Amino acid sequence: MAGRFALGRRVEAPLFRLARIDPEQEQGWVSYTVGLLVLNGLGVLTVFALQRLQGGLPLNPGTCRPCRQTPPSTPWSA
Repeated sequence: MAGRFALGRRVEAPLFRLARIDPEQEQGWVSYTVGLLVLNGLGVLTVFALQRLQGGLPLNPGTCRPCRQTPPSTPWSA
């Protein structure tokens, strides 16, 4: 069983060192809640920024010439 997670440990050990995380220390509910709220807040801000900047992003249907081509007519789209 110890060999099953060797790859995972080799990947996460440098990340833990970079983030200064002690894998032996337990995480309390307060730090878990703060981390959860911060991560969710960053996600909300990212989605908000993507929606605000959507007009200038590549492959925007309003500004992308190949995206504005009319699709072929189909019997069910009439």
